[in-house]
Amino acid sequence: MIDRNAYKFLKELNTKHSFGDVLTLGRQELNDIPDYVDDKYADDLFLKSFKAKSINSLDVSSFENATIIHDLNKSISQKLHENFDLVYDGGTLEHVFNFPFAVKNAMSMVRVGGYLVIHTITNNYCGHGFYQFSPELFYSIFIKENGFLIERMIIHSVGPYSKWYAVLNPIEIKERVELITSVPMMLLISAKRINLSPIFYSFPFQNDFKPRWNIDESIKEEVEKPSLFKSIKTGWNLFRNNSIRNRKFFKVIS
Repeated sequence: MIDRNAYKFLKELNTKHSFGDVLTLGRQELNDIPDYVDDKYADDLFLKSFKAKSINSLDVSSFENATIIHDLNKSISQKLHENFDLVYDGGTLEHVFNFPFAVKNAMSMVRVGGYLVIHTITNNYCGHGFYQFSPELFYSIFIKENGFLIERMIIHSVGPYSKWYAVLNPIEIKERVELITSVPMMLLISAKRINLSPIFYSFPFQNDFKPRWNIDESIKEEVEKPSLFKSIKTGWNLFRNNSIRNRKFFKVIS
């Protein structure tokens, strides 16, 4: 689905990048987009508003008349590799059981210089799909070793007029970017394909584990005894660090 948040995100990307040949994962329905309120699907929006040359859609079945029928759990045809200037996922990948295979398929279909744009669930959406995704997952996937670079990652609450926050890269700030909220949150990601490096030649590991593996096991940390003060401090730090108000993790942009 393309809501107002996704529309704004794509519109801003389109100012610097021509969409050309577009592929959507699933037929993308429109949700209250200005000038397209009578349209069910996003085909005309991409062709007219974003001046795309062509628009295709990929789905596991033909029930919504997708132009390409394929199960993303399985390897995509070589004929579709590097075929599109924009591959857009508005809520498909979280429903595919074999996510690593599915995201690799999506990445494979992007041309060098093109973009993979993902709008997906990240918090408080348990049961919507198979998965909810952390920002670090995508920061670990879209790296130069896999031929990609994240240009932008936004987190926002569900709703047409929600505030946007830029999500900092856990690798750069050397800390897990965690979040606890009372409302559903979503990620908007634009990843540019910068080369044709083999995708997932090596698999990513969560960043903060690597330094631990290199620690001398003979050096033992002193275990602090539990106390009321420590419990209160731990609770306060959890609230402070895992809040959307944590400016080390999330920067307000709109």
